[in-house]
Amino acid sequence: MRSRSTLSTFASVLTGLILLLPADGHSQVALDEEKREEVTLADGTHVILMARALSIGETATSDYYYLPTPSMLRLASGPDGRPQFLLLKYNSESGDVQGGLLHFLMEWGLTREQIQEAQKLLNEQDNCRECTKRVRGAARLENPGDGDSFRIISATLSSDQFTRSLVSSGRAPVLPAGRVAVAADLDKNGTQLLVAPFERDMPIGDLSLELDFAYTARVPAAEGRIIFDWSKLVEHYESMKDSTGRGQVVEGAQIKCKKPLMWWTCGVEDAKHVYTRTELHEHLTELVEAQVIVLEFNENVVDDQDRVAAVRDAFFDYFVSSFGSRVTGEDLPLDQEAASDTTVEIKEQYYTFTRTDSSTFNYARTDTFRLDYGLAFRRPFTVVQNMKAWYGDVEENYPEALATVNLNDPFFDNTTVRFVLDFDAPRELFEPGDNRSSAINYVTVRLKKRRDMGNDFDDAVTIDAAYIEENGLVAEMTFASGDDSDVDSYSYSAQWSYGGGNLYPREPRWETSSTAAVTLVPPVVARDLEVEGDLREMEASDVSRVTVQVLYKKFGQPFLENISVSPAQGEALVRRTIFTDRDQKGYVYRLVVNSKREGKLAGAWSAKVNDDYVFAAVPHELFEEPARMEEAREAANDPVSRGDVEAQEDELSKFQKVLGSDGD
Repeated sequence: MRSRSTLSTFASVLTGLILLLPADGHSQVALDEEKREEVTLADGTHVILMARALSIGETATSDYYYLPTPSMLRLASGPDGRPQFLLLKYNSESGDVQGGLLHFLMEWGLTREQIQEAQKLLNEQDNCRECTKRVRGAARLENPGDGDSFRIISATLSSDQFTRSLVSSGRAPVLPAGRVAVAADLDKNGTQLLVAPFERDMPIGDLSLELDFAYTARVPAAEGRIIFDWSKLVEHYESMKDSTGRGQVVEGAQIKCKKPLMWWTCGVEDAKHVYTRTELHEHLTELVEAQVIVLEFNENVVDDQDRVAAVRDAFFDYFVSSFGSRVTGEDLPLDQEAASDTTVEIKEQYYTFTRTDSSTFNYARTDTFRLDYGLAFRRPFTVVQNMKAWYGDVEENYPEALATVNLNDPFFDNTTVRFVLDFDAPRELFEPGDNRSSAINYVTVRLKKRRDMGNDFDDAVTIDAAYIEENGLVAEMTFASGDDSDVDSYSYSAQWSYGGGNLYPREPRWETSSTAAVTLVPPVVARDLEVEGDLREMEASDVSRVTVQVLYKKFGQPFLENISVSPAQGEALVRRTIFTDRDQKGYVYRLVVNSKREGKLAGAWSAKVNDDYVFAAVPHELFEEPARMEEAREAANDPVSRGDVEAQEDELSKFQKVLGSDGD
């Protein structure tokens, strides 16, 4: 119920109407209601342009902004340039229509080329070659209220009898290229009713879209004032009652007021009533005639008539928006529901006021407001367009967006492919403890199904440690067979990521298959190396450490691993997991000795095949001859030890026949 304190806010609303716009350079704060231009582009697009309202200190502006218009609405386009529109009819086995799916995206706005054309036409209207009017872009818009500002107007889609479900985005996009979506599932009768006007030579279809917007507008200053007399408001409403305090018009047992009262109830009627915009305008006029509201203007200047009219219009818009709420959909009066579902533009709007009993109100006050400043206010407007305006282009140029299918068609058969990781201990490969450089981060599997007709299927799945934890070792992808004659055939590739974000292979190889399951074999295998040394012998030989350098290939690249045994560590046996390429039967290694007397000495490389144990014995032969010792000292600091990839490749190539795959 509206209280007395709520009614008293009318004064603050009027205060908010009369604003002096702040100066903020050339930013768009409001649009000038007096500077409105219209042009039509070569493609028929109607463009409404409004100049930016002047800031304090400015005498002119050349900045214009465009508002959305019906001809500016269009179907959104996908990356391939095709309109994002689908109308799919589905039939039974006998060919009878069973229903249909409708789904489309819509947007508004001008392209850069259209803006340039509009700017050129705007200047040509002034017959001026050097005019500098500039179209800056779209006006700054907002949704006029908290409710839905995007509505579908269709007798078919709004009927539960014809439409099983209807989903749409409820807010009109306030930025160019912002999109709204509509999706509907229709029964067989609804499908035929909706499609018939589009496919036949009818002037309009049973589907229109309505978008509500608002922008900040400004009318120029007008010399005058607005006077609101609250006591006269009370007297005016009381004069509409009889001696019983009831309304003067009786219809059966229902007592009615002679005219709708926006703020107070009349007798026992409902506390809410729906008003048309026309009724509200008539009531405001009545309050002016009864001198409850007095509008005084100095109209001595000829052009003041237009300015006063603009101020009055702005006052009425604020009068309605401040106390009334827009009514749509199910809240409309029963006798107006049919009108709201027509496919023509709605010219009448409906509002509701929450009212209270007049006996609770007793307020004696007169408020006076001067109109010596510009008036800034929110100007609501509506854009409506019928789907018929777009359907012809879709039908002519993109027939694939309009289709009919049989539900028993093999096209709708699905094939599921399972990709299974082929190892027993996935944690070991994906999380190898401290040896992070050997870790596999993930594997990405890509599946493609090429079709004889229509779009190809292309999808991917990534398997990592978190995926395995949640889903296990199996990943599935499902694709529809479509019209392909080879129903089950598909292609797939696998790419592995390992330490440092490296990918293997760089260019994945595509494999063709038709099986229901594919085993994903990791390109590397784990080898658990054991290195053992005689700690007492090391101490007796003044050797502080013996390091086993292991050289092998992983993901096609050479890797060098150092595994050390030393008395200082106190561990005679050291275990380390390495990952070598699957086609490698072993690795090469050498011993590097840290002698307390002679420094670091390296022995010769040798191969290990199918043997993961190395005994790190002290190579006494390296100390026997000075020449051999010097050679060992140089080898300990050779390019292989320093990480030279080319040198490591050369060393591995010497053992290729020994380490190569079984097929080599």
